[in-house]
Amino acid sequence: MPQSPAKSPAQSSAQFRPRQIHYVLENGGYRLTAPYQFYTGIKGYVVNTRPETPGGYIKLSSSGVMEIGRNTWWNGPSGPAVDTANFLRASLVHDMLYHLIAVGAIRKKHRKTADKLLREIAKEDGMTWWRRSYAWLGVRIFGRFYT
Repeated sequence: MPQSPAKSPAQSSAQFRPRQIHYVLENGGYRLTAPYQFYTGIKGYVVNTRPETPGGYIKLSSSGVMEIGRNTWWNGPSGPAVDTANFLRASLVHDMLYHLIAVGAIRKKHRKTADKLLREIAKEDGMTWWRRSYAWLGVRIFGRFYT
């Protein structure tokens, strides 16, 4: 009987990108109402930090899986970006990775990965090419001021 080929890391990681986040609007931003896990591709760190949000947390495993805790607050898309459903999940993952860089939990070189994930997640969630390219360019140019 033929064996099925082993999955590549890219195939495995693509399956660990849940598309739905559960949140409520709160204080000019968003608060998760359920934990969210996502494969980042950023490996080799073991991080467990609490952002400024009471009750929220961010964990990053050595295998690259980030868990963002229930009650974690984020401000959504920033700058001239518009808060739409096809940008919220990307902004969540991006904001949490930038937070980890800003507090020194992961190295600044991972900013490029965070920005790439912003564009990839926005594409997965149906954002147009023009809008996600505009958002990506914005974080590449101005993101260095926030990490």
